[in-house]
Amino acid sequence: MLHDISIPLSQATPEWPGDQPFHCGWTCRRETGESVNLAAITTSFHVGTHADAPLHVHSAWPGSEALELEAFVGPARVVTLPSDWPITQDLEVMHVIDLLGGIVPLRVLLRTGCTVASGAFPADWPCLTPDAAEWLAHQ
Repeated sequence: MLHDISIPLSQATPEWPGDQPFHCGWTCRRETGESVNLAAITTSFHVGTHADAPLHVHSAWPGSEALELEAFVGPARVVTLPSDWPITQDLEVMHVIDLLGGIVPLRVLLRTGCTVASGAFPADWPCLTPDAAEWLAHQ
């Protein structure tokens, strides 16, 4: 069974501060004499649910087109951070091991409670420390 965890895009979906907001609007309408109805979308890759490509943080690393789709589809373990987790605290290797109960699946999704679904960007996001990300990548 597939679960789509994407946040729907709309005019209310917040963009990364200072980035291109999402916009969808009509460019041609039959009601105004055009032969067809057409719409255009303008946005940034950083609006809504997305995975950052390595290129996002290093110019010599691969872009989105180089990412394998298989990495994003398949069984995953969803780990919910405790409600009292300090949102500004980084997830260190030992935290990740504790949250996973020692069992590391191929894909891990961290439910942090931070979301843009409310229409605003949270001020802070929990994140993996570089050591924790490296540890997960090599399991």
